[in-house]
Amino acid sequence: MLVIEAKNKSGTLITVKYAKEQGKKLFCLPGNIDIKNSSGTNKLLKENAKLVTNLEDILVEITQKQDSIKNESEINSEYKKVYDVLTSFPIHINEICKKVGTSIAEVNQIITMLEIEGLIKSLPNNEYIKG
Repeated sequence: MLVIEAKNKSGTLITVKYAKEQGKKLFCLPGNIDIKNSSGTNKLLKENAKLVTNLEDILVEITQKQDSIKNESEINSEYKKVYDVLTSFPIHINEICKKVGTSIAEVNQIITMLEIEGLIKSLPNNEYIKG
């Protein structure tokens, strides 16, 4: 989740709370300390949100492999067909369906299991990446 601006008491901070509960990574763009709309964002940065100054800051973070990820050879063969079409660059779910030649319902089910296992990550706009 990327936070651009947030006041100390805002709907954005409520959304951040839920994102943290779901284990989502939190990225924040630092703001001017004299602006009210930056106070919440700057507070999140003090609380260990990832500082972002450009797109690469986010891409580097989300494409890094986690140590806890299983060896690819341990992936269920049913899930492997979807996992194999994913890369470190975002791919839309419709493209995944085309590449594996199966329904969106089946791909959604597999994607959910791969996410639970920590093998892939969900991005905005129904896009997914490995790791």
